[in-house]
Amino acid sequence: MHLLEAIDDYELGWYYENCLATIYPSKYEGWGMPVAESLGYGRMCLASNATSVPEIRSDLPEYCETHDAVTLFKLVQRVVSDPAWVQQREKQIRDTFTPTSWKQTAEQVVTAIQCVMHPSREPVKSD
Repeated sequence: MHLLEAIDDYELGWYYENCLATIYPSKYEGWGMPVAESLGYGRMCLASNATSVPEIRSDLPEYCETHDAVTLFKLVQRVVSDPAWVQQREKQIRDTFTPTSWKQTAEQVVTAIQCVMHPSREPVKSD
């Protein structure tokens, strides 16, 4: 096992583009950016169904319970042994997943702040 640190965006992109799949067995996550990144690169993602991870896209990653090592092992085994299944799932990802842009993310943050600061007003939309 190798622990990689301080990877720049170019290198991270290379890993996403050249992997068989990504694995994200998080026990707790505020949102699950690695899952969204994996889907954004059109890659198969094996993820835990913990907390908010399924909010990214409930139908595209292959999910397992956080502590279910047997199911995760079977999913990894299928990724390695069934390339046609992976290709079909990745085609579905590429055809249906739309990543959230940084602009959209910033707009959502601003809207949330406005709602907290001025709860009686309608959110201001920026174009």
